[in-house]
Amino acid sequence: MIEKYKRHNWHELKKEYIIGHYDSLKAFAAAKGLNYKSSQFWVHCKGWNSVKKYMKFNKLLTEGIELYINEYMSGKPPYFFDYGSATWINAELTYKCDTRSKPCKLKDIAKWYGLNYQYVRLRAAKEHWKDKREEYLMMVYKKVRLKRRGHFL
Repeated sequence: MIEKYKRHNWHELKKEYIIGHYDSLKAFAAAKGLNYKSSQFWVHCKGWNSVKKYMKFNKLLTEGIELYINEYMSGKPPYFFDYGSATWINAELTYKCDTRSKPCKLKDIAKWYGLNYQYVRLRAAKEHWKDKREEYLMMVYKKVRLKRRGHFL
């Protein structure tokens, strides 16, 4: 009699259904000993199928993107991955520390250091060179303001 009115942790059951290899809610209910035809079951399980389909699609999508990136990166020359090389460090510092009113562009850096422009663009996007440049500029402007006020660092 007590088991008939047993409370279930529906959040845990939802996780189990989405992660598990159940074909349908009916198979899940049979495996967990739940009443498939009860209104309580349908109230709590509303939308689980769509979430499971979305999660499955999202997983396939991320796997596909990872495969594409791995395939794309396999054709890159070894110096693209050598993050500690002096060429890449100098290129990043040149881009970051250029505080002129018209700062240098990525094309200029690629030309100056003899690097492929597409690789420079990829590295700059991956390592957030633009954000680093903005942080550096804010630091320089702060020092200039302090110096103008008479505070020396």
